[in-house]
Order: sequence, then C-alpha cells, then structure tokens
Amino acid sequence: MKMPYSLENVKKEDETITSKLNDDVTLIENIDDNGAVHELIMVGQGEGTDIVLTMGLLIGITNPDLSQKDVGQVLMDLSLFDESYKYQKNETKVEKNTIRYNLKYDQDADVILVFQK
Repeated sequence: MKMPYSLENVKKEDETITSKLNDDVTLIENIDDNGAVHELIMVGQGEGTDIVLTMGLLIGITNPDLSQKDVGQVLMDLSLFDESYKYQKNETKVEKNTIRYNLKYDQDADVILVFQK
C-alpha cells in the first residue's frame, strides 16, 4: 500500500517542530529540554478515512509494542467509531504503555489527537 504522506513545510522553533503530512494532516512536536519529543499533536481536517488511517499509524509508531489489534482497540476506546459520541462537547483519553492519547474536537481545526509520554 502506498501512503500519500511526506513531511512538508517543516517549521522549527525553539521547542516546537511543525510538519505538514498532507493537505489534511499537520503534526506538531513539542520538544523537552533534552531534545526528546514529549508531546505529539496531530491536527486533522477533511476526509475521515485519511485521518483515521493517520491516527492508527501514529498510535503504532508512538507505541511500537502494540499489535494491530491493540491499535484498533485504542481507536475504539477513543470512541472514534461511535457515531452517537458528541465530539463537539467531549474529549476522550486513553492510556496505553505510558502513552496517553487525548482525542478532542476543535471547531476551527476539526479533529485533534494528542500523544503525551
């Protein structure tokens, strides 16, 4: 499967790196004093399939000990596939292997997924 992603428009500031994966997905990495990423924020806009696929990929990358089934369970636990869940009013948090995933909806940015270690 060919992934239509590439890191473009990389912008680095003192403690933040902003990268655009495609037209729908932007990544923001917050760097600690040691130069390690302590928070990864994915902002997704547009078609849901690309956003869900990217979320699954990022969960697998940030938590490599998870199986594909575990990654799917994280997405389920975030209520991503629950059509009755009110994202506009709620945010969901799931923790797996010391990584916390926080899914929230922002009217301006659509979907925001935060990975914190």
